[in-house]
Amino acid sequence: MSKARNLADLLDANGDVASGALDNVPPSNDASALTTGTLPVERVPYVGRRNLIINGAMQVNQRGVTSTTSAGYCVDRFYFNTSGATATFTHESAAYGSEINGEFDKYLKIVTTTGNNNCGFVYTVEDVKSLKTGTATLSFWAKGTNPGNGSFSSRVSRRPDGNEFDRPLNDETWTVTSSWQKFTFTFNVGSLSGASSETAASSIYIDFLQPPTDTTTDAWELNITGVQLEVGSVATPFEHRSYGEELALCQRYFQQSSQAGGNPYGSRYVPIFKYDSAGYWYGHQEFPVPMRTAPTMTTSLGASGTWGMWWEGTGTSSLTSGLPTCDGSRHGFHFYLNNNVSTVGYGGMTTHGDGSSSYRWEWFADAEL
Repeated sequence: MSKARNLADLLDANGDVASGALDNVPPSNDASALTTGTLPVERVPYVGRRNLIINGAMQVNQRGVTSTTSAGYCVDRFYFNTSGATATFTHESAAYGSEINGEFDKYLKIVTTTGNNNCGFVYTVEDVKSLKTGTATLSFWAKGTNPGNGSFSSRVSRRPDGNEFDRPLNDETWTVTSSWQKFTFTFNVGSLSGASSETAASSIYIDFLQPPTDTTTDAWELNITGVQLEVGSVATPFEHRSYGEELALCQRYFQQSSQAGGNPYGSRYVPIFKYDSAGYWYGHQEFPVPMRTAPTMTTSLGASGTWGMWWEGTGTSSLTSGLPTCDGSRHGFHFYLNNNVSTVGYGGMTTHGDGSSSYRWEWFADAEL
């Protein structure tokens, strides 16, 4: 209290704390909070690591996909499933001062010209142990125009052995408008049938889509952001993490040599070494973040179709059109190529991961669930 008060001024006729009597408690909640022992949501001191969704505010986009009509990952950890629809995904930005709920400046948008059931966004949660039993709450912000049956669907399924929709947990339908709204669904998690049911492929599968029962082909639009999944029956305020922390969490599942926009992670030059007379050279690249599992490695060339190698001590350089073979582990990968350049024992460098240069090669490491 800001100053001394008479006890009679603090209590109502029933002996309960009167609404508005305390300066530091919202008037609409003070009496119920103090008589029931339950604090309102906005006054609970929440701690971090509540949100099991990585990149729920759509900040990280390593692949640089801003618009596509093809199925695949859009922003990190969110998969665009066309399911036969004619649809376009875009990664959108809210104007400064017009953020969604004053806090989200990035969001995903699907626009369909020909709808299809199961078209939408998909997210896979690796951390199944945090949702073994009890209740959980899914919340998100959305707007748009509805498909033929008047609603969209959010579906959560437990996949103990990696099979899609193996054990449905909830299937909710919700109606959007042209204005952003927050949607909240609490559901019973259930439990797995013993630890033997869990494998390295176990996951929680969440999708936001045209309902599977809706077979209309009407055009529709869906915008979504602020996705949060947490243990318990209360939708707490969205857990914002720094961009650097969110990026590191995303890199457990996917990494590439260039950021969106063409700038390389770290140096654009990678050391190489000529180690045998058969013409093989060898190099190694550490990942900035250990990955979920040994990734699938792919490579690509720059616009010129060639890339460069430079050899220390010889003053020579070479262009090659052959892509290196990459063998990856969780912590990094080594790469090699048979190219009869320079002398055994010489070292040099290659250029990679610089999207502004024609003479480079890039690598992509994928360990998505």
